[in-house]
Amino acid sequence: MGYGKMTFNEVSHGTYTLGKKETHEALNTPLGTTSTINGVTLIAETDTIEGTLGNAFGAEFRFESDYDKDVRLIKVWNFPTMTNEKGESYTRIESEVTLSTNYTSFTTYEFEKDFEIVPGNWRLLFFYKDKLIYDKTFFVVKK
Repeated sequence: MGYGKMTFNEVSHGTYTLGKKETHEALNTPLGTTSTINGVTLIAETDTIEGTLGNAFGAEFRFESDYDKDVRLIKVWNFPTMTNEKGESYTRIESEVTLSTNYTSFTTYEFEKDFEIVPGNWRLLFFYKDKLIYDKTFFVVKK
């Protein structure tokens, strides 16, 4: 059985306050960690993001389907070159995520260290079966 008709829809994008956060080790990331958040609250719908510590931005979305299923997507954050405290440089973070269809999900990036605050275009991309299904550009400005 297939998934039937599926569509990926943005619910909101911008800056958010984050719910309870659990941090886990993650390879190939500037901080060496990733976080699981139990919820977000939209502060402002905006494409321009103030680069300050603790600021979180991203998007809420729904993957609509005729059936309730878990689907695997590739999530990519592309950003100007950042160099962490170990001298390692990054221009992207890529991860596989599993989303439930017909459910509102979210992803955010939170500035936790000064080196992460890199002004310029930051793109959030989602791919499903190698097809680009979401592309959002944010402009980070340093204050």
